[in-house]
Amino acid sequence: MLLDCTQFADKFSIISESDDLKNKLPALSRDFSKVAEKLRNEIAHSSQEQKSSALLKRESLLPFIDSALKLQEQLLELLRVA
Repeated sequence: MLLDCTQFADKFSIISESDDLKNKLPALSRDFSKVAEKLRNEIAHSSQEQKSSALLKRESLLPFIDSALKLQEQLLELLRVA
């Protein structure tokens, strides 16, 4: 599938170009995508010398997880309708 060949941030860009998808996926806000990309990069490119990220602390991570669960529900609903 062609979408498998795109970078993480590019997937968010593709969705953000579609007004229809943005309306159907309100949990996929610009803030959510920025935090998701930053978190993904910190996990993928971490090193032993690097201090623990503020994003990985409970008070930051829990709201992100809540948003991710809302997005998951919206995506599942979108797939059911399609």
